[in-house]
Amino acid sequence: SKSKQLLNFVDDYRQVAELPKPVFKTISLTNIVESALNFLKPEFEKNHIKIVNSLENQIILADEKMIERCLINLYLNAIYAVSDNVERTITTEIKTQNKRIILTVEDNGVGIQKEIQDKIFLPFFTTRSNGSGIGLTLSKSIIEAHKGNIKAENILDDSQEIIGARFIVNLPKVRQIV
Repeated sequence: SKSKQLLNFVDDYRQVAELPKPVFKTISLTNIVESALNFLKPEFEKNHIKIVNSLENQIILADEKMIERCLINLYLNAIYAVSDNVERTITTEIKTQNKRIILTVEDNGVGIQKEIQDKIFLPFFTTRSNGSGIGLTLSKSIIEAHKGNIKAENILDDSQEIIGARFIVNLPKVRQIV
C-alpha cells in the first residue's frame, strides 16, 4: 500500500538523516567482519556463495554495531550482484597501507554500470525493484563518522571486461599501546 511505502520511506530516511553518534571502543575489525559474515551465513549458503577471507588482525576505534551494519549492507549488495552467476564468490580482505587499514569487499558479480557509478552512494538511489536505496548511503555515513572513506570500483579482466565489483573502506589505524 502507498501509506506503508511512505512509512518505510520515512523510516529509511530517518536512518540516513539521523545517524546516531558512534560509541567508540577499541575493537578488532576482524571480529566485526566475522560477526557480519556469520550473521549472513544462511543467506550465503542458500545462495551457494563461496566466502573467501584474508583477514589481518587489525584493531580499530569504532562503534561495533555500526561497522557491522555497514558490512552487512556491503554483503547484501554483493549477494545481489552475484545472483545471476553460476560461480559466486565474495572475498573480504583486511590489510594495512600507509598507517591506514584497508578493508575490501569484492564480488564476482555484474559490476557497477558506468551511468550509475557516481550515484550509488546517493540516498534512495537503487537498481533493485524492492530496494530502499539507503544501504550504501548509510554505509558511507557510518564510515565517514569513523574518519574513514569508502569507494567502489569495478574489477576488470585483461580485456577490460567487468568481472566484479570492489568496495574499499579505508579506516584509521589505532596506535597499538604495547
